[in-house]
Amino acid sequence: MNLSPLYPLSSTINKPLENDTNTNTNTDTNTNTNTNTNTDTETSLVLTNNQDTELLQKGQSILNNHEFFNDLSELMEDAKFNTFFEKYFTDMNEIKVTLTYMKLYKEFKNKWKTLTDTELDKRINIYLMWKMMKNPTTNRLALHTVLKHFENPKSNNIFNGIQEFMSITDGK
Repeated sequence: MNLSPLYPLSSTINKPLENDTNTNTNTDTNTNTNTNTNTDTETSLVLTNNQDTELLQKGQSILNNHEFFNDLSELMEDAKFNTFFEKYFTDMNEIKVTLTYMKLYKEFKNKWKTLTDTELDKRINIYLMWKMMKNPTTNRLALHTVLKHFENPKSNNIFNGIQEFMSITDGK
């Protein structure tokens, strides 16, 4: 599963840490001799008491230097999000549907703001999503459109795909 369209992390997740003491040197490419000098074992997840300070320092360095991991840790430490995550991120189908709802929620708010220069009330937003997703035809259209957008965000505008479902009038 290629996640790069969802977030451009490949260049930032594996950025070296400041004061990182890991070094990998390949001394002879013809004989495939690989000398790997590590102060910590990258494949080991065993924690011992005498490593705690070092691991805390390395973790803090990651938080300081990697926006994604900092944002992720903040989100995963949030009790409301954790409850939501445990409840609705149970399998890949549920994840896709939940992300579709989340994306629609945000897109409806953004589009409403663009069209009316006012904030969309969450109750109206929820009603719009509920109405769209309870109908099998518009449900499939929304799921297909949002998932297609996730695969190629620059070329797939969500509202181009679902615009026939919505129209905004001045109420007169």
